Amino acid sequence: MKESTSTFEKKTNRVEKEFTVRAIFWGIIVGLIMMALLIYLGAVAGMDFNVSPVASILGVILIPLIGGPTNKKEINIMQTTASAVALSCTGLAIYYVAAMFLGYEFKWSVIIITLLLANLIGICFVTLLRKQMVEDPSLPFPQSIMCKTAIDNGGNLTGKDAKILFLFIAIGLIIVFMQNILGIIPAMIDFSKYLPEGMVMGVLLMPMMLGMGYILGFKISIILLIGSLVSNLVLGPIGTNLGWYVNPQVDYSGMQNFNIPIMVGMSLFASVLPLIKQRKAILRAFSFNSSNLDEESKVVPVKLMIICMIICILGAIVFYKITYNINPIHMLFFVILGMATALISVRIQAESGLSAALAFSVFQIVIVYSIIREPIVTLLISFMSGAITLLAQNTMMDLKTGYMLGASPKKQVWAQIIGIIPGIIIGTVFFYGLVKTHGLSSNHISYPIGKMYYSIASGLSGEMSNVFDMGRFVIGSIIGLAMSFIGLPAGALAITLYLMPSVVLNLSIGGVIRGFIEKRFGEKRAETYNNAATGLVIGDALVAIVIVVLTMLM
Repeated sequence: MKESTSTFEKKTNRVEKEFTVRAIFWGIIVGLIMMALLIYLGAVAGMDFNVSPVASILGVILIPLIGGPTNKKEINIMQTTASAVALSCTGLAIYYVAAMFLGYEFKWSVIIITLLLANLIGICFVTLLRKQMVEDPSLPFPQSIMCKTAIDNGGNLTGKDAKILFLFIAIGLIIVFMQNILGIIPAMIDFSKYLPEGMVMGVLLMPMMLGMGYILGFKISIILLIGSLVSNLVLGPIGTNLGWYVNPQVDYSGMQNFNIPIMVGMSLFASVLPLIKQRKAILRAFSFNSSNLDEESKVVPVKLMIICMIICILGAIVFYKITYNINPIHMLFFVILGMATALISVRIQAESGLSAALAFSVFQIVIVYSIIREPIVTLLISFMSGAITLLAQNTMMDLKTGYMLGASPKKQVWAQIIGIIPGIIIGTVFFYGLVKTHGLSSNHISYPIGKMYYSIASGLSGEMSNVFDMGRFVIGSIIGLAMSFIGLPAGALAITLYLMPSVVLNLSIGGVIRGFIEKRFGEKRAETYNNAATGLVIGDALVAIVIVVLTMLM
């Protein structure tokens, strides 16, 4: 991506301040605000928003308030800290509350120890794979591109690129405000009622998805669209007619749940070939005797990351043995399973910009329960695995952003570690206050995802195949291997079996717009409009923040 030259850069690049007290300070402040919003939004609607681009824009505005002008690398540290704080404990309103629905009590020590160990494992694990992931040309990291775009142009308030960025932030704000506050523009157009039984199709009029689709590009967006069309226009009516699930036009969740084993199998085994190809590099990344260890240690603290990860894994094994009497061998397997699914989730997010965390969570719950047969402990172990995945995704995305900006990965890692400490402590306090104030069942706060996990864990005491079918998992695994072998992004395609078609269609429209501009005006021109796409994402997220704040104050 071409970087613009601005007064902002000329003034601030004389002294490349990066890891500064003010960057960490503002990162913690912004991160705590967004963490509270994420927990609240997850508790109310089971939704989230993209933290990093918003944090980057806020960094441009806030950092100069203390000590004068800033620069890209310092903003990047602030954004890295903020995202670590924000995502350090969002699983409380999902996994932990599900255990509370089953009768488990709020326990400060369990929450804080679990989150600290899980977050550190997630950070250390993906940091060791930094080089293999951020330098992989097949992984575009759309969120990182948006974040870099925001940092590149945020300080250049008079430049053309920045004008486009801020114009489209305003456009995104206005559209979402008119949708969610005024109700003038519909949030979604549903075509399903005009289609035959079992077919589902619509378009979500969401600026965030449109912007993400543009950054993903024409090819991957069209592949996602094809997958969604096949799933919802072909498999939907077939499954309805054969009685596999209720008509998706009436209840879409039935087809989603039916497809989860296929999706998980596709995602897992689609990652096998890429991981096999990188096996030597991956093994070297975890070896103290690697010939490349000293070279990589100049970039990240490799030995420290390995030692920290091992200590945290052992800590998790000991903690769950003492607290829940979990067999250490079983617990080691659960932690490794969490790390493996975290790695695959990172690849899927880097490849498509979409998260597979929800489906993999269901998979982990089923696997853990099949071994220990205790619903509450199953959810608490999945709570740890979910936290590993969240921090792994966040850390790798931030490392990719830093890589594109020429930032120091070592300093980014320290910013992540610093960020999780206040995030865990204050996030736990906030969640406790939320539960004490509203309880576990109120008209306003319903914990939708937490209730879903509670229902799954409760249902596992019956027939396992009602929740997760191994036959469909095997079918998905074979498809994933075959698609990976011929070079198709099976992980991204697998997501289309689970996501609502309206989300994918919105994403695809952004990709088609990108394709049209590339063909009509050239790739260079299309690249410049990443600013517009990023602006739409930020504008959408800002309205989500405002809505949550207003809701909390009412």
